[in-house]
Amino acid sequence: MARKINKRKLEKRILILGEGISEQSYFIEMKESEHLSYTIKPELPKNSNYNTIFQKAQIQAEYYLKVFCLIDLDYIIRDGLYSEYNNNKLKLQRENKNVQIFENYPCLETWFAFHYEYFSREFASCKDLINDLLNTENRFKDYKKGDSSRKYYSQLKPYQTEAIIRAEKAFQNRSNGIADNLYRVNDCQVAFTEIYRIIRELLGA
Repeated sequence: MARKINKRKLEKRILILGEGISEQSYFIEMKESEHLSYTIKPELPKNSNYNTIFQKAQIQAEYYLKVFCLIDLDYIIRDGLYSEYNNNKLKLQRENKNVQIFENYPCLETWFAFHYEYFSREFASCKDLINDLLNTENRFKDYKKGDSSRKYYSQLKPYQTEAIIRAEKAFQNRSNGIADNLYRVNDCQVAFTEIYRIIRELLGA
């Protein structure tokens, strides 16, 4: 049975659970830069796998109006865990109507890359995407995943509107199973991100 949410004192309280330092840094900087009225609490679980994030969401759901879970699918798909992951995701959302799952393939950096160009390509790993699309002179030169000192949000903000359009297009193509004829149903290798949906909700874009 779905848990009933006590909405008293929960107005605009949002918990964001991410898998890594980059997610944490990005959303903390976003909150500060945009002067958001939401209570955004990005948290970095000690063991950053999807089970840890889902368990945290289950526990915290009654204390927040919404709980956003950010999940990178690269290792889940690589390790053959997608079916198990998807079953657990659906169960969590059935039991907690205020929990939303936002996925990236291969990783968060897919969202970063859409700030610079549209692409509909397959990537074997997050490292491949970073090397191909971010580690260039005019983008994130010498990008290192998990660098908490880097100002991700402020660097990307000027390109945010275009990034939302590109990410939505890529996600719709993936959902429609076309993605420039590259999408493979069984392993989801074409890059996509749902971060644009969070940005729209938080900024009212």
